[in-house]
Amino acid sequence: MSSHFVSAGPKLLVTNKQRAVIVDKVQTVKWAQNGYQSLKSRVDFYLAKTEDKPDWLVSRLAMNWQTHYTRAITKDSRTVGGEGKAPVPTPRFAGARDWKTSHYPSEIENLKPYNDRNGLIELRNQETGKFEWVKPSITGHTIEKINSQLMQLAADAAFIYWLTGDVKYAEFAAPILWTYMHGFSYVKPPFVPSEENKLKRIIGLTSYEVIHEGILESIAIAYDFLRDYIDEEPEIDANVIETGIKRIVDVVVAGGGNRGNWNLHQASKITYGALALAADQNYKDKKGRQHYVDIVLNAELPQQLGLIHVIRQGYDQKTAVWGEAPGYAFDTTANIIEVASLLSNDKNGRKVLQDPIVKRAVFNQLRQMYPNGASHGMGDTSYTRINTRAVELMLSWALKTGDTKTAAELSAILQAEIVAGKYSREDNVSLFDIINYTAKLPQPAATVLQQNPTYFAEPLNLVMLQNKPASGDIRYALGASMLGTKGGMPILMALPLNCTGRDMC
Repeated sequence: MSSHFVSAGPKLLVTNKQRAVIVDKVQTVKWAQNGYQSLKSRVDFYLAKTEDKPDWLVSRLAMNWQTHYTRAITKDSRTVGGEGKAPVPTPRFAGARDWKTSHYPSEIENLKPYNDRNGLIELRNQETGKFEWVKPSITGHTIEKINSQLMQLAADAAFIYWLTGDVKYAEFAAPILWTYMHGFSYVKPPFVPSEENKLKRIIGLTSYEVIHEGILESIAIAYDFLRDYIDEEPEIDANVIETGIKRIVDVVVAGGGNRGNWNLHQASKITYGALALAADQNYKDKKGRQHYVDIVLNAELPQQLGLIHVIRQGYDQKTAVWGEAPGYAFDTTANIIEVASLLSNDKNGRKVLQDPIVKRAVFNQLRQMYPNGASHGMGDTSYTRINTRAVELMLSWALKTGDTKTAAELSAILQAEIVAGKYSREDNVSLFDIINYTAKLPQPAATVLQQNPTYFAEPLNLVMLQNKPASGDIRYALGASMLGTKGGMPILMALPLNCTGRDMC
């Protein structure tokens, strides 16, 4: 059935106009070529298993194959049963909020087909090596991980279909997406006992925490790349898929929390869902692409704060430093930039990447480093390094907007990490990376690496000090940091090149 979009083709990560650029990248650029071949080889491995048995992979989804439950019953943040009977198999809800379990498969090929017996699920006990029929309540996050793994395969295969035009990849991906989403259309919110009020606020439709509704990202990507194929498939109803996406997004918007990592993880989920949808006027409730994008950018809701407000409230407006330890702060900046990059085709979304605070936040990571490239170790996180994901995405944006000076400086930071052996563009390349990272790093402007000997990060009450020799050889450099609370005793931390861990040395 036809989707809501008037024009066919993907809208989320990339558009048809950009296809030639992506094709050239995966054919001529080594890191992208290797990443694409790795992604394709994994898909091809499982596609081969479906040639003689079309349901081989679909049957591995963690579904209520026998029971067809429409609602999970929870108690003490664990799934203890189910109720209702849908006309088709429905996706299983997560086993527990607690991630600890001894029951999980190591590979997709170890999963059992049509895995349901009166609500139990058969999994390998990693302590005994034997498969056992167990209650979902002791399986931790295994159920959602199974479905996420398979949906990511569907998303990757859908991308290959769009890139190559080979319909066998659509025929591989579409049944996974449709089986899950058709069943999901009958799923009701899980039952939570009345006394568990905290859980009621944060629970999702597939997971015990809305920030773990990660399967939505793969659902949105798979649907987006399969749009042309689905338009011609009478057995698949795009309206059912889009309604399911909207339901998950609405729960994420209403749940969780509007501060810190929760807020940003929610923003990411909302963005993926939003960009797979059509314009607001195509839905009866007038809640489509623009509606959800506006929430991500501008909301001041009880459980969701828009990125525009996050930048104003989270960063020190004078120093552009996020007021947390690097292990949190650097990742927060990367999360903001990733969401903003997804929204960069939106006029209002571009405002985030254009905000000077965001660009300065990336460069200020560099200023919180010791000469050997490790950050200060304040707070409850360990020494970390500059977030290369944030640098890569800001570099891509700088090149798109013709800011060659910033691009050269960001290139220098990445190349320094590569030379130090701390980063490789060919390791763990994802679909997102292939599409969003620039093909080749521009000529670096190494002057950006020459930091002032002192730096004060005001919201952290942190002074960074470093002394580098004229040669730039970090073996003969010294770095130290001094920090403390107002009125408290300052702490001096030094990190010579051979110092590791959190010890004073």
